[in-house]
Amino acid sequence: MGLFKNNEEVESRELSVDKNVMYYGTSFIMIKNISSISIKKRPINNTWILALIIGLLSLVCIQYKPSILGGIATLCLVYATYILIGNFDRKKDLNISLNSGVSLLFPCENKEFMDNVLKRLLESVNNEKNNSKYTINFEQCTIGEAFNSSTLS
Repeated sequence: MGLFKNNEEVESRELSVDKNVMYYGTSFIMIKNISSISIKKRPINNTWILALIIGLLSLVCIQYKPSILGGIATLCLVYATYILIGNFDRKKDLNISLNSGVSLLFPCENKEFMDNVLKRLLESVNNEKNNSKYTINFEQCTIGEAFNSSTLS
């Protein structure tokens, strides 16, 4: 997977912290497995490079089978254009990088809320005797003081 980074957009819009464990969707991670937490733009989608190469090769070979290769070239070039335009309008995510190299992306439009989430998670990571229990809702931009067991469903 040379061109692509190991990113996983989390489908759950809720993140719960219970002492030293973080729950999201049907998964959990130990807080000790977090290597960094940041607010970053989404990674660039590099699949346009492959689509562009296939599209250009199809254009070069179009003289042999014009109908098939013309269609392939058109589809590939339209896809490459779509991805390139999407790369210019990348949104910011809460990016939790794990020691394994995987990055969990939690999308949220509210920059101020993401700053608060970042501070709250930093407190949990830095506190060795972490007894905090709270739930972060990225859709409603709220941080609740109680652990939400429905996060696990």
